[in-house]
Amino acid sequence: MNLSVIPSDHIDELIEKSMLYRYSRKFLRELKEYKKTNDSEALHQLRVYSRRLLATFDFFSTNIPAEIKEKGYKKIKQFHNALNLTRDSHVQIKFFKRLCKDNIEYKSVCSEIIHFIRKQDIKHKKELVNTFKRISKSHILFEILQFSKQKQNKTYKQLSPSNIKIFGSYCAKMVRPLLTKFNNNSRNFPDSEMQEELHKCRLLVKKIRYNLEILKPFFHSLNKYFKIILEFQTKLGEIQDCNICMAYLDKFELHLSKEKIKYSNEEHDKYFEKLNKIKALRISERKNSHQQLIRINKKITLADIEKNLLNIFTVKSKQ
Repeated sequence: MNLSVIPSDHIDELIEKSMLYRYSRKFLRELKEYKKTNDSEALHQLRVYSRRLLATFDFFSTNIPAEIKEKGYKKIKQFHNALNLTRDSHVQIKFFKRLCKDNIEYKSVCSEIIHFIRKQDIKHKKELVNTFKRISKSHILFEILQFSKQKQNKTYKQLSPSNIKIFGSYCAKMVRPLLTKFNNNSRNFPDSEMQEELHKCRLLVKKIRYNLEILKPFFHSLNKYFKIILEFQTKLGEIQDCNICMAYLDKFELHLSKEKIKYSNEEHDKYFEKLNKIKALRISERKNSHQQLIRINKKITLADIEKNLLNIFTVKSKQ
């Protein structure tokens, strides 16, 4: 099942309602803001809108001009990957700044950890700067904007019942594999130590979230399940942030061991004692987020979510 049998003007309506124009315009605006201010919030928004653009390219892959799709997807994907690495550093630095502000005893060790993360992040920043330059110089974002703007200017008809049926079947085809994988992977939810498996769940739920975001203008009853999927994403994200923090702390601990000559034995022992306390704090936070994840999953199982979401597409198709 594909969208090629739906008249082109109706396909234009689907792409327009997926907010491609809004996404590309917002992406360009945040790109200019970040270039001007180097602001972390602009960086975060760039990451969000790069995901939304990639999701739209994936969902309507057969209905976006090949040149725009191929060049745009590649450049935005490269930029998005570089943004991920820098974002992780920003989140951890923010955590350690807050920690030393709330607990003065951690001030010295947190300052050193922040310095260590910033040194580690130099390579990531170079990659971000390079991809930023490439995407800024490229005309592809303006081509995406122009393509979607032309569609905004058209007058659209409501999709006919037969085309709604085709679109509903197409949605089910696109979303079902992600829902099934997420449902299957959810068996790992009971174990907070299964970092890689929970990380895979997080990546899957992000894809589901952005697909549902595209489809909300067509299927208003998705809102309930969109909110639940967002809860899953939030808790899995919190768990991942704790795991990334633990990885940074392990690296810092190794660094500290190598630099032992710079400290007295007493100073060295105090640093390790504080590091262990911070690790315990992060483990506690991870456990709390994990328990909340389990509670969300008990409210409504992922098998039910999969069944109900696919039913929305089927029911809509019959209307």
